[in-house]
Amino acid sequence: MAWPVSMIKRLLNGCNKPQITSNLNQTNATSKPLITKKATATYQPHPKYPYLAKKRRWQGQVLLLISLDEQGNIINIKIEQSSGFTLLDKTAIKTIRQWQFEPAYAQNKAIRSQLRVPIKYQLR
Repeated sequence: MAWPVSMIKRLLNGCNKPQITSNLNQTNATSKPLITKKATATYQPHPKYPYLAKKRRWQGQVLLLISLDEQGNIINIKIEQSSGFTLLDKTAIKTIRQWQFEPAYAQNKAIRSQLRVPIKYQLR
């Protein structure tokens, strides 16, 4: 059986680049101001795959909820979905703590915000 090229690339890619997805939704003017600019990561180093996790062939995805203040500083990181391995979860949090963010804006004013960030650990 031949493997699809996309599957081979995924397997060879190792620890995939984290993707940022925001849970900020635009709302109507009566409840909250419209989000004019979502928070974005300006510096995002890739997580290291822990040696022990590689050796034991642990894989999984961690979904983190990151709370940012008006300056884009991280004020809280919460695990929304564990990888199933504490070592991978802790490594993901340690990596996210190094990230830097631009804050979200509503009506040209910086606001607090939250981002959901999946970190996927996949062996080659």
